[in-house]
Amino acid sequence: MTKPEKFKPQWAKDIIEARKKKGLTQSGLAQAIKVSQSTITDWERGKSRPSGENLTVLKNFLGLSYFGHDGFYQEAIKGINLGLPLTETPFEQANQREQIDIFFYALFFMVEKIIERKFPVSFSRVAAQGMRSWVRFHDPIRDRRLGRPLAECLDKDIEQIAKAEYAKAEDDACARTMTHDEYWTWREARRKKNTGDS
Repeated sequence: MTKPEKFKPQWAKDIIEARKKKGLTQSGLAQAIKVSQSTITDWERGKSRPSGENLTVLKNFLGLSYFGHDGFYQEAIKGINLGLPLTETPFEQANQREQIDIFFYALFFMVEKIIERKFPVSFSRVAAQGMRSWVRFHDPIRDRRLGRPLAECLDKDIEQIAKAEYAKAEDDACARTMTHDEYWTWREARRKKNTGDS
């Protein structure tokens, strides 16, 4: 059985490709930008990332106008588009700025999926609920994760927010299209269905 290739950040691949285009070895690149060859090796393996002055010199020398994402962001988005929860994507490996983008992408994706264009969606309401969820799990005073991974916590909230938005959108649609008596009869029937009352 073939061993799966270890994930390599996109920026590491960018360095390798740009170096080879210039016809340089790792040693040659190291000499040109005045760092050790082991530093270049670590960058290209994704073990460490260039920063500060080294990053500026490297980008200018290799012509890297855009120093790409780690790649975790793109992989997480691909997973969401395939219907995967955050826990089955590289969400936890992304940086925090990317994580919040991934979370809201997953939230809006789930809301659209569960409603299936049956009802109008208030994305401002969904965004507000999502922000409350995000802030709750980043509370510096109280640990609301209870030792659970952030992705697991957010997956649960995404599901709850999507279901609540479906119920709200369905309720709004029925209130607009039914008579007063029809609407309250429908609401009572839904309540009994949800609570298991006969």
